[in-house]
Order: sequence, then structure tokens, then C-alpha cells
Amino acid sequence: MIAVQFLHVFSRIDLIPRAGAIPGPAEASTTTTESRELYIMRLFFHRIALASMALALSAPLVGAQEELPTPAPAPAPAAPARRPLLIPRGQLTDQQRADRRDRLRNLGGQVLGALAPPTGPDGTPVPLDMTKLNSALSPLIKGLLGGGDSIESLRIGFDPEGTNFAEDRARLRVDAALRRTSWSNAPTRVTAMLNVQVSRAETGGLVALLDGNLRLQTPTVALANYAVAQFKERRKENRSDGAPAPASYDELFAQMLDERLARVDRLESLDDVADLLTAISGLRLTAASQTIEQLRADARSAPDEQTRQDLEAQLAQVRADRDKLFDVRPHFARDASGAVRTITLEMLGSELFAGAEMRAMDFRMTDNEITVQAAGALTRWVELYPVVKPLVMNVLARIQNGDPRALDGVRPLVEGPIGRGRAVIIGEP
Repeated sequence: MIAVQFLHVFSRIDLIPRAGAIPGPAEASTTTTESRELYIMRLFFHRIALASMALALSAPLVGAQEELPTPAPAPAPAAPARRPLLIPRGQLTDQQRADRRDRLRNLGGQVLGALAPPTGPDGTPVPLDMTKLNSALSPLIKGLLGGGDSIESLRIGFDPEGTNFAEDRARLRVDAALRRTSWSNAPTRVTAMLNVQVSRAETGGLVALLDGNLRLQTPTVALANYAVAQFKERRKENRSDGAPAPASYDELFAQMLDERLARVDRLESLDDVADLLTAISGLRLTAASQTIEQLRADARSAPDEQTRQDLEAQLAQVRADRDKLFDVRPHFARDASGAVRTITLEMLGSELFAGAEMRAMDFRMTDNEITVQAAGALTRWVELYPVVKPLVMNVLARIQNGDPRALDGVRPLVEGPIGRGRAVIIGEP
């Protein structure tokens, strides 16, 4: 402690008079560079000397303090014994080494098994038999749906005439009869067909050409009421109280749609469905027009060139989205009394999103039936097809051969969408 005080006092003593310590601007002409360097050197050695004196004075004091009794240090708390995360190789027993080899061998077999198709007794890959595959596919899908008495019958499979995996084309058919659904206790029938052809586009990349049709025989007005209720419930879950004012075209349309659907109690007929569809189309067009007007005004009053360019880019995007609204043309067929009997929506050559084109679509809705015919092209995610195809072929081959573990590798990917679809269409099991 004395040494510290000594160092503190003497460090404040300047060996060079204060007036001439550092030459000022007025003395710049008479002071040489050597005098500054000598001052810095003297100051440096001055501090070194002070430190040495402090250490010299502290040595006897420390020796004197050794005569005093030193309190015993408090015992440190014993750390709990922890098992090492990794056991060194030298501590492994022969049985542990054998178990490790077995686990690595099994893991490698699972990886290779996911890529290699099943083989026959002669070691050659087992070819796919559409009849055998389809007979095993329907019970498997029905089991994933959870069974129950809501499903009266289900048939799903590949059409042998439209399917050739070697040529990268497939045709899938679905035929299902439901005793009841989430929107009605009346029976419902679903028939669908999907064609897929993967080929090379003119640009050299892969493209998936899709076309299909759907026929849904069910009380359609009840289905519309159920769809509106589900949409309102989902919007309620995702919407937060005190949300800021809409800042984009989509947010403005969502706000306007929420306000409109809040006034919808129950749809009673196809006329009510037609009125709602017309109102939604008008809201989207109004939201686009208001956003375009606001962006145009903001761009004209932009404070700098970069901001103006950003606003003009947003303006061009909203205008393109507005133009797409006219790709869908609604028609309403009425009877002699003026009541709507058929609602028709047609679409030609519209881009749904980047990499997905709807080339044609025809939607028709009557009191008890909905039919959809559509054709399109997909260029997004198709680059993964060469990697995914061997895995899909392997799974189909294992399903055909009755392998109970055929879906183990893809079960999380399959059960999720199927479970959500079942909950929406049939309800929870």
C-alpha cells in the first residue's frame, strides 16, 4: 500500500519546469526537434525510475507481512463429476467397438437402400408392375388418412396407358366416395386425373408440363360457407390487434377483404356466392388502383433519385398484378327467373408466380357439382427432378413388394400434408 502511494505521489512530479515542458507555438521557431525528443526520453526514463523505486520499497514490506498469520483459504466447492462427452478410443471395450461398427454398417445400408431399388433373387432390379403397385397403393393411402367410417371407398393409382417412368411421364387417377365431409352430412364423390410430363424446354432447362381435371359432387353452397368460415378463422389467428396501416397492395386488399367478409353471415344460394365473388374481384381491383395512385404520387415527390427509382419499380409491379386480374373472366348463367345456375371462371395464359404458368383453366360450379380443367407449366424446383426420381422409384418399388417400411424415409413428408388435408375435408379422426 505504501509503495502504491509513493508511486502515485512521485508520478505527479515533473522533473522539467512546467513553463518549458512542451514548447508552445510561439517558441516553435527557437525549439529544435532534438529538444522535443530529449524531453520525451527524460519523461520515459522518469516513469521507469518511479516504478523501480516502488518495487524496491515494496519488497521489505512484503517480507514483513509474511510474519503475520495468514487466514486459511476457503475450500473451493467440489465440482460434480461429469462424464466426458466423447469416450477416448483407448477406453472402448471390444463390445463397444463391435456395436459402433454395426451402427455405421446399418446407417450405410439405409443410405444405399434409399437409392438402390429392390432386387429379385437373381440380383436384378424388380420392375414396376402397375397392377400390383396400384393394388398396394390404395390401402396404404387409406391407412395414412386414418381410416374411419367417413371414407366409403378410395382408389388411387397410376394409369398404365398414360404412365411410363422411363419416358418421364405419369398419369395418376383418384376416385373416392365419402359418406360425410366437414361441410355437409351428405355423401360426396371425388374423381381426379393428373398428367405430368418432364422434358427439356427450348432454353435447355427442365420443364414439367401438367394437365388434369377434377370433379367434385357435393353441396357446393355448403362448401362455400365452410371455406369462408375457415378463411375468416385463419385470418383471425394471424391478425394482431393494433396492426399498423396497410403499407402494400396485398395488405390493403387483405384489410378490405376482412371488412367485407365480416359482413357475410351465411350464403344461401349460388346468387350469394356469385355476389361474393364479384365483390372480391372489385375489392382487389380497388386496392390495386389506390396503391397505384399512392405510389405514383410518392414517386413524383421523391426526395432523391434512388427513392424515386424504388417507388417506380413498385409501381410497375402493382400495375402488372392489376393487369393479371383481367386474365380471369367470370360468367354467370341464369335461368328464366334470373337465378344463377352456373358460375364459370376462365383463365388463359396467366403467370401464377415466378416459374409457374397457368396456360388454361376452366372452373364451373353448380348447386351440386364443381368441375375444374387446367393445364400449366412449371419450371421452378424441376431441377431437383433427377435427384428425386430415384428415391420416388425406390419407394414405389417397395410399396409394390409389400415392404412395411417402404415409407419410413419419407413418412414425415407424406403424413403432414395428408393429415392436414384429411382434417380440412373430413375432420379430425
